[in-house]
Amino acid sequence: MAISNCKECDGKVSTLAKTCPHCGAPKPTHLNKKQSSVKASGLQLKKKRDINISSTMTICCSNVHCSVWADAVDVPKKPSLKNYKCPRCNSQMIEHNEEKIEEMARKARPWEIDQRLEKEQTETIPEKYTQPKPGDTNYSQFLDGDVDLATAYWGYMFLGSIVVGFVAGFLTGMFGAFFSLALVFYSGWAAAGVWASAEKYKVKKIEQKQSVVWGVLAQIFSVINVLGALSFVLQAFGG
Repeated sequence: MAISNCKECDGKVSTLAKTCPHCGAPKPTHLNKKQSSVKASGLQLKKKRDINISSTMTICCSNVHCSVWADAVDVPKKPSLKNYKCPRCNSQMIEHNEEKIEEMARKARPWEIDQRLEKEQTETIPEKYTQPKPGDTNYSQFLDGDVDLATAYWGYMFLGSIVVGFVAGFLTGMFGAFFSLALVFYSGWAAAGVWASAEKYKVKKIEQKQSVVWGVLAQIFSVINVLGALSFVLQAFGG
């Protein structure tokens, strides 16, 4: 006596039983032709799907300099890949493997890795030119060019040079030419800050596709200001 499953409740039942002891179905182990054909077609469909899934493989071009390199393509599975060639460069196709492709890229195309890392870092780095907050200005920011061009030129260089020039001239007349050097030092320091601010100003305007004339003029006048300070010192020591 063999044991089988009931066609109605799927319970265990003898093949000789006339009714199912679980649900009472007659002839529990016999399938009619319609049920048999449905189950058989479902089994064939399942087998066909399994064959389709297992009969494909993913490949890519082996030439790292090819424009479609590392692009994954699903093809019918074969024992050998010799028959598969890249449609773009005619190179041998290989099995697509993420780890292997990454390793090949590091060896043959390191610049792409560097560009990707640089891009990721650039996205987190703020813009080159940032407007300083009010009251947050200091001497190091001025020399780094982080002060806006108008403040750097009119505040630090123009007005600053007038004040320092007046004090230096007074002290030079009272105590000697040595004090005239203060104007040279200040003019050089102011010119350095204005020059840095002008450079960042020009970069910003170029990105905005606007004129950079004010940045260029500020740099020219900063040089003229230093030359004027040197002329004042030469006159003080020569006189």
